[in-house]
Parts: sequence; C-alpha cells; structure tokens
Amino acid sequence: MEEITIRKYQRWDRGEIRRIFAETAFRGEPLEVFFEGREILQDVFTSYYTDYEPQSIFVACACGGKIIGYLTGSKDTNRKNKIFLSSIFPKVLAKFIFKGYIFKKKNLKFVFNAVRSFLTEKHSYKIPPLYPAHLHINVEEDFRRIGVGEKLMQAFFDYLKANDIHGVHLSTFSDQGRDFFIKCGFRVLWDGCTHQWHYLLGRDVAVATLGKLLDK
Repeated sequence: MEEITIRKYQRWDRGEIRRIFAETAFRGEPLEVFFEGREILQDVFTSYYTDYEPQSIFVACACGGKIIGYLTGSKDTNRKNKIFLSSIFPKVLAKFIFKGYIFKKKNLKFVFNAVRSFLTEKHSYKIPPLYPAHLHINVEEDFRRIGVGEKLMQAFFDYLKANDIHGVHLSTFSDQGRDFFIKCGFRVLWDGCTHQWHYLLGRDVAVATLGKLLDK
C-alpha cells in the first residue's frame, strides 16, 4: 500500500484544495452534477478556511507529495459564520450574478430547490456549546477506504486538543459518510431528511449532524 503522510496546509496548496473539493462535492462526485461554475462553490466552501483560518487545515499526501485529500476545519464555528456572511458571501453573490452564472439552467434548478428546501424544512438544530469546532473532509476516490480519512481526523483532533478545544461537529447527507464518522467516534446529534436533491436522485436524502467530545 502506498505510504500516506499528513501535514499542515501551506499557502501553495490552495489550488489543490479547491480542485479536490470540486471533484468530490456531490456525494463523492464532481459538483458539475448539479452546478455550473466551479469558482462560485469553491469560494463558498473553501475560501474561509484557506484565506482566514489556514492553520486549521490538514492535507494528505501520497508518494511524491501529491495531495490526495484534505480536512478543512475551524476552531470557532460562530467566528467562521460571521466572517463568511460579512466578507465572503457578498463577493460570491456579486460574482454569481454579474458573471452570468445565475442564468444557467442547472444553477437555477439548484437554487430553486435549495431555497424551497430552506423555507420548508428543518435542516439542523442549534449546536450545543460543547461542540464549538467543525470540519469538512474530502479524499480522492482512488485513496478512500485505506485509512486516509482516519489519519486526517486524528491530526485535527490532536490540533484541537492542543488548542484546548474539546468538542467538534459536522453535517453529512451521505450514508457512507455517516457510517465513517460514527466509526471515528462521533455520535448523532440530529437526524433529518431533505427534498433538496429529489430532482436529481429521485428520492429524499437523509441528513445528519454529528458531534464528538475529545479526551481532555
């Protein structure tokens, strides 16, 4: 088995983080399954971490230094949300409108279903203060199920504990992802279901928020 190493993020890793996100964004498949315009969703889902909290990112490298996976996280979810709303979202929205992405048929379907889902469904609940941190993890298809995810998670857990943070949460709408996180010691905090992806998958999708308390 190829040796995998885990290291902290460096600024020149930004492009690879964005690439891997785009290629695994929809339940392990490329985001083009549901959206046209990679840069928009890359900005939405990665730019806070790479530009405002890069110290909380870990990358997995195969032989030769090729990045094959990453974990983006934040020590303080409330801080992340404030920065996203004030500094990132307005720029992304302007780009979405003025570059014409808003007029793409695929994007209109996505936005319509996302808004309808937001207005008619309960997607989450208030995260208890015990779980201030959060994370997202992505690994390229060829390197899954060989322990890469577990190594990334453990590196992040150790980092949080070193910073005196002992609770972390995440959300997933992947059954496989849910099983993986439970294996890593997370427990289900909230279960739900969404109609958002029914237009693509022909069925509703289970969503869940999970949390983990770290040893002190």
